[in-house]
Amino acid sequence: MTRSRAKIIVMGSLIVDFYVRVPREPRDGETLVVQDAGLYAGGKGLNQAVGVRRLGAKVYVIGRVGDDVFGKFLRAAIRREGLPVDGIAVDDQVPTGTALPIAGPDHHYILHVPGANQALRTEEVSAQLERQTDAKMILLQGEVNREVNLVAALWAKEHGCMVVLDPAPTEAISEDLLLLADYVTPNLVELAQLTGSDPARNVSEAIFQTDGLFARHSQLTAVMATLGPWGAYVASRQGHFHLEARHVLAQDTTAAGDAFNAALAVTLAEEGGTIRQAAEHGVLAGTYACQISGALPSIPARNDLAEW
Repeated sequence: MTRSRAKIIVMGSLIVDFYVRVPREPRDGETLVVQDAGLYAGGKGLNQAVGVRRLGAKVYVIGRVGDDVFGKFLRAAIRREGLPVDGIAVDDQVPTGTALPIAGPDHHYILHVPGANQALRTEEVSAQLERQTDAKMILLQGEVNREVNLVAALWAKEHGCMVVLDPAPTEAISEDLLLLADYVTPNLVELAQLTGSDPARNVSEAIFQTDGLFARHSQLTAVMATLGPWGAYVASRQGHFHLEARHVLAQDTTAAGDAFNAALAVTLAEEGGTIRQAAEHGVLAGTYACQISGALPSIPARNDLAEW
């Protein structure tokens, strides 16, 4: 497959993750000794941008951090990954976004403080996008404010740029934004929320929900639902199919969806692959990411997947 070196824009959250792995749920008032903890650069925007870059594509990242120690930490991480920082605004009023991913034997959840991510401004985004008119695809997520996502999606439609929407969290995703997307990539929880259902208890229920979401939004090219250990299910104009995931011992699923999105974006935009190829690449990348603790440390590079 000939690689076109297409540019992919990623606009989204830049967050410092305080990752904690616990042996069990703590009781009220208890001080619990944890098994593992760490401080990592993260956020869906940064994770997906790094994923695209590590898989060999050109990427431009748009986001916002605070003028604080965490903002400096994130900008340094962005530079180390070989990503441009000129699209990263620095806010002297609002602190950098933070998150507390907590992983245990039977649960995984994230406590999120948006911070400067929610202060990203429409005029900043418009100015940055007008410098990137050669982009072929833009990746959007719900961890920035609705207005900037709509501005970016409308710009993409005007410039023939594909829109991949990661609808997390779903409360930040408007119907107007869904109508502008080409690809939507919900996980099981987001899929249930978007369809007004309970979370799927098996693959059959997940398939039913995915097909329903795709049928309701006929403008979509595909709904590519990530199903955790069940792999992924795709409802698309190129067909509907289920892809199983390789069985691995999951250490941290924080960035698994981001790795999935990055891999599918590179396959579609840069390599000209089919939707099935993109989903297969996404499942492989997401599964790989589950094995490693921390967001950025878990994002695979091209060689990681080739050798795995």
